[in-house]
Amino acid sequence: MDYTDSQEEKIASIIIRMRETEILRGEVLLYDLFSNEEFDITVEEIIIIVFLDFFQQIKSDGSSLKVQKSILSHIKRCS
Repeated sequence: MDYTDSQEEKIASIIIRMRETEILRGEVLLYDLFSNEEFDITVEEIIIIVFLDFFQQIKSDGSSLKVQKSILSHIKRCS
């Protein structure tokens, strides 16, 4: 993560590595789900939504043991 800290705003950059095949599968899934509608969303936007939801959950739950266990279980599944 790359952090920039100022009085006006705080920005964090997250680099995510994914296999190209996983990204392509996600794009196909999104196409299949939304091809008949005027709704356009990318794999990148889905990832952003998931991260923002995750951070909102941490804000509301705090750094509880439940959240810590959830993070560890997700990391283990992705490894």
